[in-house]
Amino acid sequence: GARREEILEHLFRTKSIGQLQLWGRALSRLRADPQHQLVWTLISQHDFLAARASEADLTDLADELLVSSPDARVILILFEQRDRTICVLARVPGGHHDAAALLKPIGGIGDAGLARACLIPQDLQQAERLVLETVCKQLTA
Repeated sequence: GARREEILEHLFRTKSIGQLQLWGRALSRLRADPQHQLVWTLISQHDFLAARASEADLTDLADELLVSSPDARVILILFEQRDRTICVLARVPGGHHDAAALLKPIGGIGDAGLARACLIPQDLQQAERLVLETVCKQLTA
């Protein structure tokens, strides 16, 4: 009895080409840690420019990753800002963990469902190692 066309319209036909291209770039780098029920991806400044997308598109991406990754309890999106600062967006579905607490050791702010932290300008892969080490430590504490 579901209205398939209406659902598809809402889910997919309301996104800009730039958003979809950014999602494609993010999905191509998607990684998972089943032990920690963690899914993450990396987005460079080049990705934003090539897709003609912005940081504002990341929350929708995090939400889509949660829906598409039923085993994931934590979604991390690491992204590079124009000034080369690397930031991480943590999205956690209700009640599993606290996104702000997971990122607190690296200066994270936000709430239980969505938090953000930014690191000093550094390489995206270095930031990935630091963030994963920090978050996994919090998840096993």
